[in-house]
Amino acid sequence: MLWNRWRLEFPQQQPQSDDRILEELERVLASREFVNAERAARFLRFAVERTLAGDRESLKESVIGAAVFDRGIGYDPKAEPIVRTEARRLRSKLSQYYQTGGRDAAIQIAVPTGGYVAAFLPKNAALPKLAVMPRPEPVEETPVAEAVDRQTVHATRLLLWRPVLAMLAVATVAVAIGWWRGTYQSRNRPEFALSTVTSYPGAQYSPALSPDGRQVAFAWSEDPTIGYDLYLVAADGGVPKRVTTGHAADDMPSWSADGSQLAFIRHASSLMVMSLASGGERILGTAYPAFVDWAPKSNLILYCAWMPGHNRLAIFAIDATTGVKRQLTAPELSIGDTLAAASPDGREFAFVRCALDNCDIYAMPLAGGRSRRITHDECSFNGLAWMPDGRSIVYSNRRRGPYMMWQIDSAGFGKPEEIPSSADDVRFPKARFGPSGSARIVFEQRVRSSNIWRQQLDPDRAKSSAPGPERLIASTRLDSSPQISPDGRRIVFASDRTGYDEIWIADADGGNQRALTNIRGHRTGSPRWSPDGNRVAFDATGNKG
Repeated sequence: MLWNRWRLEFPQQQPQSDDRILEELERVLASREFVNAERAARFLRFAVERTLAGDRESLKESVIGAAVFDRGIGYDPKAEPIVRTEARRLRSKLSQYYQTGGRDAAIQIAVPTGGYVAAFLPKNAALPKLAVMPRPEPVEETPVAEAVDRQTVHATRLLLWRPVLAMLAVATVAVAIGWWRGTYQSRNRPEFALSTVTSYPGAQYSPALSPDGRQVAFAWSEDPTIGYDLYLVAADGGVPKRVTTGHAADDMPSWSADGSQLAFIRHASSLMVMSLASGGERILGTAYPAFVDWAPKSNLILYCAWMPGHNRLAIFAIDATTGVKRQLTAPELSIGDTLAAASPDGREFAFVRCALDNCDIYAMPLAGGRSRRITHDECSFNGLAWMPDGRSIVYSNRRRGPYMMWQIDSAGFGKPEEIPSSADDVRFPKARFGPSGSARIVFEQRVRSSNIWRQQLDPDRAKSSAPGPERLIASTRLDSSPQISPDGRRIVFASDRTGYDEIWIADADGGNQRALTNIRGHRTGSPRWSPDGNRVAFDATGNKG
């Protein structure tokens, strides 16, 4: 496979002031092309704001997927190319706007192809172009089946088996709750019971238990393309009550210590606080959409944001009353600190520190001081919380493949123990004491599936009469990144159907599916055949990898 190197060629232009650019951004977002296009609006705002901040590291596909499109930290862009798909739609909407209502704009905002960094051009300026840079001498390779010469296809009307990725992401997300009776002891596992709180149409995310353990706040939308609102429901189930309106992409709610307010993130960028009694809202500042945690017995809200002058995420605390904020952690790793939770006594907080997918839990005093390492899992995490007695921490990570719930002593003693939740792919646990004095854990369960399809190519047949795509390879999990072997007889693809990311192979008709790798603990993907069809190359990141 041959790759070109590219560069963006920008026309000569005068620099535009940030204020003028932000004014133009608001005009664009208020236009008919964007006013009802929630995803495109969020994407454009994020691209413009991060470009103005000089933060190009956050304009990577994996970061945008998490920050703008609510994908979990460490999600796989290869399996779910939502950023690339939405980028094409965003560019189309910008083009429509500047041909109609924005044709007289003094500044033109663009997101040039080849990346997600925004460009700001004067009126009638040419858009940036991609130019091919000189590349090394080509290496002789045998063409793969997907690169069959088009003239051959036209002349012989061959069937080209072209895998098509059909993503059925988050079909239904259920929030479940468990009861832990008694004090946690590794030698005597407490009783656990499971019940479903929500199973509504669409998707429900980011559950949070009220201080008394009687209610659950969560984000819900029947149509995720138009954003989420916050709802409340009894922890034992019932009719949900909507508390925010307008499909403003509200997510990650967290209760105040007295249960009268909710902190949450809006538009994947704004840290908000609202009164449940009056519905009044106020903005506290900007935040990265990884988590929100209102510390017990205080007005402090913990959240994640970019470190000033650095391309790393850190944990911050802000006083909900005074608005005074301070930085709690100062990571030196490539990604930084992405999740945090305050202890029940308000003296400490636990947080997740990451370098690529190698993450672990640390803890340190809220007043400042040295951190201590609690876990040594070195894998991807998706949520953590203190148990109500403060003696242990419950968290979600991929130490055994799928996201599962684990519990570990908060001092770091002993080994993690699996919580038998009887649920697959569980994330964002939160814990509180319930009315009866037992501990309750609430968490979200995700259901994701993608399949590999084939499409007959017949350029001489009218589109209306051409046969539709057929599903070729399927499972209840993610099957992605397919490629046909040079001889056209086999397909290699990535799948997490065993709970681990592995490389698989199948016959050209989808039969005889079998795993090629067994390297548990790594995130593998992008399999590609060698020219002779005898070997497969792929990438892998993860534990110590």
